[in-house]
Amino acid sequence: MKTILLANHDETVRDKQKYILTQGGYLIIGEAEDTEQTVEKFIELKPNLVILDLHLSMFDGIRAIKLSNT
Repeated sequence: MKTILLANHDETVRDKQKYILTQGGYLIIGEAEDTEQTVEKFIELKPNLVILDLHLSMFDGIRAIKLSNT
């Protein structure tokens, strides 16, 4: 099964995304609310897909992607 990490600063948005995706049969293996958590969970969990908010706190989502690949 494909695994997904949700990264969004808004908990309500993450909850809605999680509901829609799990109803579609996807497995949410983690959630993050800021850039630091996103990078940590990406490295730890190695998801197949990250749904990324480009307006995360600390750094934007693009910076999170760059940090995850170092």
